[in-house]
Amino acid sequence: MNLSERLYWLASYSLGALRKPSNLRGLLGLKRTAFEAHWFAPRAEPTSFPALDQALASPPGLLAIGGKVTDVSLFAAFQAGIFVCHQAHQPTKWWSPNPRMVLFPEDMYLQKTLQRLIRNDRFAISFNQAFDDVVDACAYPRPNSPENWVLPLAETYKALHRQDRAFSVEAWDKEGALAGGVFGLVSNRLLSVESMFTRVNHASKIALAHLCAHLRHWDYPCIDMQMPTDHLASLGCRPIPRADYLSLVERTRNAPPHPQLWSVDVKPGKDGRPELLRHDGRKMAS
Repeated sequence: MNLSERLYWLASYSLGALRKPSNLRGLLGLKRTAFEAHWFAPRAEPTSFPALDQALASPPGLLAIGGKVTDVSLFAAFQAGIFVCHQAHQPTKWWSPNPRMVLFPEDMYLQKTLQRLIRNDRFAISFNQAFDDVVDACAYPRPNSPENWVLPLAETYKALHRQDRAFSVEAWDKEGALAGGVFGLVSNRLLSVESMFTRVNHASKIALAHLCAHLRHWDYPCIDMQMPTDHLASLGCRPIPRADYLSLVERTRNAPPHPQLWSVDVKPGKDGRPELLRHDGRKMAS
């Protein structure tokens, strides 16, 4: 996109932002380097994206700005190895960082506390029984993030769930209340975790541990965790080169899904290895 086109789109966003001063402040707050990224028209619904090696080094991984996030554009981005995450009052940002944070299911680190909670069945686990509640909980404002990035995308994720393109893992306490959960996107054997929440200590980690055990059981290779953080590293996630991640995307998005996907078949055993459950939900004898 040449300079005149960039100025045109900047003017378009600015005129729209004038309706709400905070939006205009957000637009002006974009880093100068962000204008080196590709820009989509404000009302565009992107389904194709620039080559991922065009993503910026600063901000790390920023590929494109602008456009509308819909169920179509969000899922197209996911299948291309791109994710959406942006600050409040700013145009949409599309990302493809290098390296990419992933969690290989066999690598999830289970602290002794988590192992004990799993062994004692502290939480009951389900798949896709309260997707909307999990998304709403992830979108709920937090002390360090009063305008959570999930909130403006919540209805889009719910639309994708109705199309069987998004999933949730729920952890329930002994009273039957939702204690924590995880939600993400799925395309055949390509899978991401978009966000997690917890209301009871360790509930979201337990949900993720159960997801990893099932993915090992179903032979799903990895989970996209997007951006590197210390918290994700503490769970066993690790960064891999973008090229390696894109090879995984190519291999998994066209592979057939497991026929019993989202049935509760196993629980994490020693070192997170999947242990088969009986039909009543108890572990089968070895």
